[in-house]
Amino acid sequence: MKHLAAALALVLGASSAVALPVGADITETLDSPAFGIGPRILQDLGESFGAQVELDVDDEVQNPSGWNGLLEVDVASDGLSFVLTHVEMFTDYQMFELTIDNVLFSTPGERIVDVSRVGPSIVRVATASFTETVSFGNDFISLVIELDDVDGNERLFFQGGGSASYAITTRVDGAPGAEVPLPAAAPLLAAGLAGLGWAARRRRRG
Repeated sequence: MKHLAAALALVLGASSAVALPVGADITETLDSPAFGIGPRILQDLGESFGAQVELDVDDEVQNPSGWNGLLEVDVASDGLSFVLTHVEMFTDYQMFELTIDNVLFSTPGERIVDVSRVGPSIVRVATASFTETVSFGNDFISLVIELDDVDGNERLFFQGGGSASYAITTRVDGAPGAEVPLPAAAPLLAAGLAGLGWAARRRRRG
């Protein structure tokens, strides 16, 4: 009977595995629309998540005004969180937008089901009224921080050297959380092993 229980444990353990995001296209846009010059844009397409910072100053693709200031994007190696870090002086804009798009997953059927900030915003309290909006779909995340009045001269003032963390929750269709669902045959196998155990006990009693 012990051997049967061990076999069942192995089957159930082998049929469940953690599913993770493994890469994405990452784009950051920093702009002050009231000045009408054009945004600073950083972009890294097809980036794999790992120990490195996924988006930094080397990923700049457009900066017509020569503006300084950006927020680095560091996605955790397991793809289930990311951190924004203010790394340049004078990161004072009216709008910040981050898009993590075309997310690749380690498991077919996995999708994003929640994204939320953990801890304080990276914007200083002294900033004029602003709105931070996080939205998401099956394979994308959008984070927008913008002044409520972008027609004036007010700016978003990011915490000097500060950071903000965001948690990502994923799910595999048909399974709880982010785990791969068990094969359909697993419950039948469990029932069969239980039946064998019951029969063995009856024989011993007889």
